[in-house]
Amino acid sequence: MAPSFLSIVLAAGIFPPDRGGPATYVPAMAAALVERGHRVEIVTLADHPNTVKDSWPFSVIRLRRGQNRVQRIAKVTVRLASLARRADLVFGNSLVIEPTLAALVTGKPLVIKVVGDPVWERARQRGLATDLDTFQTAELPTRWAHLRRFNALLHRRARRVIVPSEYLRRIVVAWGVPTERVRTIPNATSFAFPSDPPRSVQFDLVTVCRLVPWKGVDRLIRYASRNNRSLLVIGDGPERANLEALARSNGASTMFLGERPSVEIPTLIASARVFALASDYEGLPHVVLEAMAAAVPVVATDAGGTGEIVTTGESGLLVPPRDENMLARALTQVLESPALAERLVRGAQASLSRFAPETMIASTEAVLREAADPSSK
Repeated sequence: MAPSFLSIVLAAGIFPPDRGGPATYVPAMAAALVERGHRVEIVTLADHPNTVKDSWPFSVIRLRRGQNRVQRIAKVTVRLASLARRADLVFGNSLVIEPTLAALVTGKPLVIKVVGDPVWERARQRGLATDLDTFQTAELPTRWAHLRRFNALLHRRARRVIVPSEYLRRIVVAWGVPTERVRTIPNATSFAFPSDPPRSVQFDLVTVCRLVPWKGVDRLIRYASRNNRSLLVIGDGPERANLEALARSNGASTMFLGERPSVEIPTLIASARVFALASDYEGLPHVVLEAMAAAVPVVATDAGGTGEIVTTGESGLLVPPRDENMLARALTQVLESPALAERLVRGAQASLSRFAPETMIASTEAVLREAADPSSK
């Protein structure tokens, strides 16, 4: 039987002041677990670890991100292992190698949360892959094939794997992780999302995402240009310069805000008439839940786990990935029909009860207890 109160060592690839889904999820989940009586210690990466001051109800150890990768992996693993020796389990989120090694050398149970395929992301950025499903079985150069197998091997070492969608569950099971070890726990709406965000509409469209190729922001820029619509882009990434150049060359009315504090996102989303997500891949997009909670109609591609949030025609409109014509048609339809937009907002808000933070916290706590139980397999 697992202890009544767990001691958890959590390995996080990103953490505030970093931005992104894991950087929102990890501190909120850790704080919720502490509130329930558990002990949480976090080891994470930071660009400038000595300049950050924390006031969290749990300890945070930051190690330098910008160093030789092998040295970084070794340092993070050593620190995780030293903490894990007196903990009940290791919980990895957006780091896989380090928590797996730490759990292996200490003999402690390992739980990993999977929000995507890190090998696919790296290959996609280098032009070696298209969609995530094809990548799983595609013939790859030797180095990438080895990385793909290594990634699968690491996840098979975990006692439990948490995924936010059934789509990612199928991917993880295909890696060879036994079905009975995988738990689907959908993402929740933001832990601090206002119930009635202020509305001051200034843009036709808004999107919030990392600026990487598979997010399809270029499609939204082309739509804005061709249809004389305004677009607000929130987020940063390696594609930003290219996207800004595309907007300039097309004369698109596009504003790039870069990364913004999470507390500002609700108001920024609510500043547009439609939230758009044109990506080729999503695990279970937290930002779609935020748009729904902000009472902004959603138009998105039916990519990955997005269809597990949005019921097309009821809580938003879904279109096939990479189909710019269908995307343009759906965006225009919602922008030009206030009645449709209102109906989609009502349907979306009625569906949000499935994604309550309390449900996600309780389900995650149950999986951690399960993994810490010596009798579990």
